Amino acid sequence: MEVAEAQALLRDGRDLGASVVCISGGEPFVDLGRLARIIQACRGAGFEEIWVFTNGFWARSRPKARVTVEHLRDLGVTKLFVSADSLHAPYVPTADVILLAGTAASVGLEVKVDCRINPLAANSDSETIQIAEQMRQIPGVQVQISLPWAIGRASSLFESVGVDQHTPEPTTGFSAGTAELRGPCNEIWPGGDLRVPGGVDVDTEGYVNLCPGLAIGKIGDRSLREVVGNYDWEAHPVVRVLADLGPVGLAMQAVARGYRPRSRYASRCHLCYDVRKFLRPAFPEYLGPANCYPEI
Repeated sequence: MEVAEAQALLRDGRDLGASVVCISGGEPFVDLGRLARIIQACRGAGFEEIWVFTNGFWARSRPKARVTVEHLRDLGVTKLFVSADSLHAPYVPTADVILLAGTAASVGLEVKVDCRINPLAANSDSETIQIAEQMRQIPGVQVQISLPWAIGRASSLFESVGVDQHTPEPTTGFSAGTAELRGPCNEIWPGGDLRVPGGVDVDTEGYVNLCPGLAIGKIGDRSLREVVGNYDWEAHPVVRVLADLGPVGLAMQAVARGYRPRSRYASRCHLCYDVRKFLRPAFPEYLGPANCYPEI
């Protein structure tokens, strides 16, 4: 995203009452100069809470890590989210990420480390548990351990452990974990719920999302203020069903279009994602961008 685009979004965000801005990716540190200019724009727009997400690939030495996190702090960043687990370890050395977390906390940044358990681990993901324990020893670092969201590319992890088999014939049943799957969707990624969102996510293609791949509009001809201001959950063909009936309700509609439920789902999010992936050709303006549905 270009700085001028970010500035327009930030102005609209402030006008809409937003108080926190989160910068994620992809990996925002791929272009540190642009990231710095966008952070400056956040501070210039009046945001006091500025959060940045990273996998820490750039923290290859203590001096480099310290210079960078001090620069972030001085620009106005208040919180750093760091990914560290067995899924990231083959690509980003864990020692570098541990170094980054400790250095960032030592200069006054709030640091939260996100450790995702690999569901492909035969017994338990001991590598991720060990990483989390090492992180917990660092003063000022918060650690969260959880499963990945079973959406996007991560859904393939769960499919590989037996939740990918579709039933041989169309059906309206959801036999495994049905009770957990049922009920309306009461929370979304940026906070709040589908009826009254607490925030939105804007991607580089301009989609304004409530959850990854669940769009309420697209900026371009319209501003963020217009997209959010005109949002009507009851008029949104996907949100309306999720808010009233949840992922199972959306799946029932998909079954009528030929969707075959899987024998098992990892979570409500997995069911919702799988159904939305199937329905995307029918609702491309509401289920986007395409890179949230990589199997298509």
